[in-house]
Amino acid sequence: LALLIDEGDLQLSLRAVGDGSTYEIQNGQLTLPGLHSKLSGDLRLEDGWVNLNVVAATRYDLAMLSKRMFDPLSGLSFSGSGEDVFKLSGDPAAFGVAPAVNASGNRVAASPRFTVAGAVAWEGAEFQGLSAGPGSMTLEILDDLVRSGPVECTINGGDANLLWQYDITRGLLALGSGSRVENLQLTEEFCRSWLGYVSPLLATAVDVQGHLSARVEQCVWDFWAVENCVARGQVTIHQASAAPGGSLTTLLEIVDLVRSRGGDVAPWAARSLVLPQQTIPVRLERGWVSHENLAVELAGYRLTSSGAVGLNRQLQLTLNVPLEKQAAGGRAVPVALRGTITSPQPDAAGFLQAVGSQQLQKKLQNEVDKAVNDRLKKLLGRE
Repeated sequence: LALLIDEGDLQLSLRAVGDGSTYEIQNGQLTLPGLHSKLSGDLRLEDGWVNLNVVAATRYDLAMLSKRMFDPLSGLSFSGSGEDVFKLSGDPAAFGVAPAVNASGNRVAASPRFTVAGAVAWEGAEFQGLSAGPGSMTLEILDDLVRSGPVECTINGGDANLLWQYDITRGLLALGSGSRVENLQLTEEFCRSWLGYVSPLLATAVDVQGHLSARVEQCVWDFWAVENCVARGQVTIHQASAAPGGSLTTLLEIVDLVRSRGGDVAPWAARSLVLPQQTIPVRLERGWVSHENLAVELAGYRLTSSGAVGLNRQLQLTLNVPLEKQAAGGRAVPVALRGTITSPQPDAAGFLQAVGSQQLQKKLQNEVDKAVNDRLKKLLGRE
């Protein structure tokens, strides 16, 4: 995140007042692509540094500013234009400069040397499968920290309530605890960009329908080293359905072979995946997004997944694949899932070996049960 300034115009008329260390700003104007400010106030020279006390009546065009602030590959953009009054105080040389830290690396509490306060409104925003509706937020800059006031808007048709802070010098974006989005509508793009890291079964799904909510307990995103990102929260799936994507063909064919032995020959690939109502904890640390016991239903059969998906799109998951419908007792066999989100590699050999082991155990148990029953009958004198 950086504002590219390769053209601009600054006009200032300064009039010395008092002892000559203070200058009144007259007819001040700052023009950048996407931004125009009328400046008023004063600046004062104090012991080799500049102390501003400036009001900037600002008009802005967010579509133009987005092109100059965000990497085109980030997928982040804002639209809309507006105006607001920003107040600037202190030494502008302190902007983006971190304050002192103690031996533990924590910031030493001190009054900020430079502050900016104002508000921004937008008509819409896009980011990696997320579409935000109109909204606004107050902004505050304290040296190298950018903080927002409460943000309320719609995201993919759901209601979002967010609070965030960005550390310019360390590239850290933090969401406030309790930030949440409710009843977000699922789309194929959202599943590819976001939900696929929780449930890879949906990463390549099509005909996606449904809603989910998410609540943040902790979130610190490191733009310079994603392996240092940390997040904890809960995802509530109100209900979702989709058609399995092509990446699951191998897994579904393996399961079909087993199920067909039980007389259920309808192919899974022709059925819809259904995620029932559920809330699952989700954690991000050391570059891996982990979850436990995410349930997916398919034609009366329930799969559950546990494990982790890497931000590098690698899989370290275990699927519990049912061999019987829920009403029949719910026998399941674990199958390891490796590979990547778009190219999962199920452990077919291990899966079939586990199925064979279960069938052998069932056969042996039936023989043991028969032998026990025979002995009981003899003891009771029935034979």
